[in-house]
This record gives sequence, structure tokens and C-alpha cells, in this order.
Amino acid sequence: MGRKNLVIRRKLASLSNGSTFTLNGVAASGTEIKHKMAELNVQVGNLWYVLVQQFLSVICDLVHHFISALSFRKTEYQSSLR
Repeated sequence: MGRKNLVIRRKLASLSNGSTFTLNGVAASGTEIKHKMAELNVQVGNLWYVLVQQFLSVICDLVHHFISALSFRKTEYQSSLR
């Protein structure tokens, strides 16, 4: 019988330029993840993948701020009509 699948998640934080890892739902260090990947012979040095994730994080932040600004302007406009 084979081994159970590992679930590795990385959460990127655009404001602090940092990230956190979990391994099967438990907080893990980057070093622990690297060792586990080496043990399984998995290559994770794909810089383009990381850059795309960081880019998407920045875009999501911009969209959030844009929507917040539009919402404020809409409220301001509705108040002026009263």
C-alpha cells in the first residue's frame, strides 16, 4: 500500500512580502518543506510560478482597493441626492 498524499500550502502576503507554509494543515517552515520535497525528489524551484502568484496577489489587492473606492464614491453620491 502506498503512502498518504502530502498537502502543502503556501500563503503569500503581498503587504509584508512574506509567506507561510502548512504541511497537512500544520504550520511548517520553508526548510521543512524543502526537505520533504527533496525526500520525494520533487523540484520546486520554478521562479515563474512564484512570480505569477505574487503578481496575482498584487492585482487582487488593487482590485479590492478599487472596489472600496467605488463603493465610497457611490455612498457619497447617494448622500448628495438627499
